[in-house]
Amino acid sequence: MTDNVKPPRAKRDSLFLGATLDVGDGVSHDVRVRNLSATGMMVDGDANLEDGAQLTATIRGIGDIRGRVAWVVERRAGIAFDVAIDPTQARKSVSAAVKPPLPLESVPSIKRPGLRTR
Repeated sequence: MTDNVKPPRAKRDSLFLGATLDVGDGVSHDVRVRNLSATGMMVDGDANLEDGAQLTATIRGIGDIRGRVAWVVERRAGIAFDVAIDPTQARKSVSAAVKPPLPLESVPSIKRPGLRTR
């Protein structure tokens, strides 16, 4: 009798963000990430991926990560990463650098025409 014990799956976060896949054909393929875990992700899009294909995925907040296509069903595919990542980094907001406000003494005094001061 054999035991068909599968290793536990990594916790997956359902989300919706963009990523780019480079499968070595000289074209970057834009895909949507549907769920993400430390060891892989599920994507959908028109990337024409093949089982076992090696690729590099670029994910916002994480950067470039190498992996391979684990499965393909229609427009969706599972990607297994070569190394574990921290998926929470993809959820961090991207914000522009905010300039601090000017100190009050550096704001010039402006008088508007027609405005009387008392």
